[in-house]
Amino acid sequence: MEWGKLIMTLVTILLGGGIAGQLIMFFIKRHDDKKEKRREFYLVVYNKLCECYSSLEKLLLDACKDVHDHIAQTETFHSVSDNNLNQIDKLLKVIKSRERKCGKKGKPSSEICTICFSERQQVTDLYNESRKLQQDAKESLSYVENYWEKNYEIAYSVLATYANIENFVYSRKDCDKTIIKAIRLIDRSTRELCHGLSFKPKSEWDFEDELIKQMSAISVTLQLISRQL
Repeated sequence: MEWGKLIMTLVTILLGGGIAGQLIMFFIKRHDDKKEKRREFYLVVYNKLCECYSSLEKLLLDACKDVHDHIAQTETFHSVSDNNLNQIDKLLKVIKSRERKCGKKGKPSSEICTICFSERQQVTDLYNESRKLQQDAKESLSYVENYWEKNYEIAYSVLATYANIENFVYSRKDCDKTIIKAIRLIDRSTRELCHGLSFKPKSEWDFEDELIKQMSAISVTLQLISRQL
């Protein structure tokens, strides 16, 4: 008799055996329940890590957009300021030309004086505007260079929300050790990111680079957990 048929025969005998059959069904159901609860547990961890990944990604993308907008704004400030300086240069040449003509005639006319006065006022206004634009450009560039310092509260709040995921994993004794190790490393990186934001000078590390590394570690862990689902 083939092994497959033999096994089916034995199962049929046992299932038809009343109490013995019910006992087997009990153990099968118990095994399935444990498997389902284990899968549900991993799904909770998986969703938590997905949420963490999405939050870090949004934090990074928002930073990229904000920095891009400030750089564009800085370039606009410089462009308008340069244009103002060119206009000032042209106006000064025109004013000087009029002054020479007035000198040749012996005395200036009231009409030319009015025009020159207006142009000198334009020079002053353009110069003052250029100085303000240069200051605005400087402040905008400073914002870019110190972005994470300026947005410390937002970044820290996102990171702190996903601290200590490892403690949740310990609530299930049969959790895969490889997954526990991966999540432990993610928690450690989260703590280091929070510490770096608080105490490390910008010149000593690259927060965005560390953020991308953290996202990569989460992605790898998600792949590990997906095998358990």
